[in-house]
Amino acid sequence: MKHAMKKTLICILALLLAGGCRQEEEKQQAPLEKETAALAGILPSGDPATRTTLHEDGLLTTWESGDAIGVFGNNASNVRYTLSSGAGTPFGLFRGADSGSPVYAYYPFTEKAGDSYNAIKGTLAPETVQNGEETPIGASDWKVSSLILGNATDGYRIHFREIMALLSFTIDATGTGLEGETLRSVSLSAEGRKLAGNFTIDLSKADATPLFDAQASSGVVLKMEHRPVLAGGKPLVCHMFVNADVPGGTPLEIVLETNRSVSTTRVTAAKLMKAGHRYHIPLILEEISDKTTVTDIALKYDYQTFGIYQKGDTLLSYRAFNDQWSRLDYPDHYTFRIQNNEQKFVVSVEGIPQNPQTGVFYNISVSVYGTDRIAAGTRNVCAVRLQDHLLVLYDYENEISYVVYN
Repeated sequence: MKHAMKKTLICILALLLAGGCRQEEEKQQAPLEKETAALAGILPSGDPATRTTLHEDGLLTTWESGDAIGVFGNNASNVRYTLSSGAGTPFGLFRGADSGSPVYAYYPFTEKAGDSYNAIKGTLAPETVQNGEETPIGASDWKVSSLILGNATDGYRIHFREIMALLSFTIDATGTGLEGETLRSVSLSAEGRKLAGNFTIDLSKADATPLFDAQASSGVVLKMEHRPVLAGGKPLVCHMFVNADVPGGTPLEIVLETNRSVSTTRVTAAKLMKAGHRYHIPLILEEISDKTTVTDIALKYDYQTFGIYQKGDTLLSYRAFNDQWSRLDYPDHYTFRIQNNEQKFVVSVEGIPQNPQTGVFYNISVSVYGTDRIAAGTRNVCAVRLQDHLLVLYDYENEISYVVYN
């Protein structure tokens, strides 16, 4: 069933909180089978809502096949109960070893949670992945029991509530330089806040707020594994969970990284973010150009020496006073060569134009002796930076930088 959507918007100009706090309501269900190892898990209803797997409407709260909850009972601690029926619905039947009468529960189950319900250990990953329409975010959709009803005769029902905030980005690049590019990642950072990492939580407390450790990350990254195209007139939706530790006035930075560009939008949160709420973030890039800076992906890294780099990782670099470099000149092009004395290999970048123009594409040839870390062959590169005799040639297809003398 689809629910009416009361969205809470994080606008680019202001963060406006709409809708009230969720109320937990007991559901009238038929008695469970009379088994001591069967429990009913009930997800919250109402708006807004999150869930272990997001369907296309992004509203319904449902269990997914394979879900497991951790239960603390009067006879055992942190017992795994796995969903046996109810996938695709908010009402799941879970089975596991007998824990006695359930006292507290949480989702998703992890053996690392420990034996104390006063300080269960959890992790909200600072980096997650989205692939097409599949959004496997169950591991980040942390929930805790808010109400446990029933008895050993009729069975127990565990009501859950969310303890993280769900962000839903709608990205529209229509009319901008990003249109037609493929999206690699979406990042959110909040200055001075703890958005992800390791935490503990006391299930016995009514608010059960996660306490993140000192190493918690102030940023969260969503990797787009399928590399969707930012097509004009076709907004792209993606999701991530964060710790609801963002008060009003917090500087926020949203970064979109494509195959060609890095788009950075800076705004300020105007309202307190709350756990258990779904926040819609409309990134209509053409309308927020005054708050957004777009740079070439090739300029993301700052190279201090000659060499070859892939996504910032050094494949080969020149070491002053240890290695040798040379330039072989021809009428309209030249060859740049690095000889690594310690590791005994030579790399030559051939066909570099004598007078390269930034923004222009060229074909170069790479030859290698003594190492397989660098692929040989012809590469189509763009001259993206020329400063103080340091020329950066960038291969967008393979995301490799060739830094040579000019």
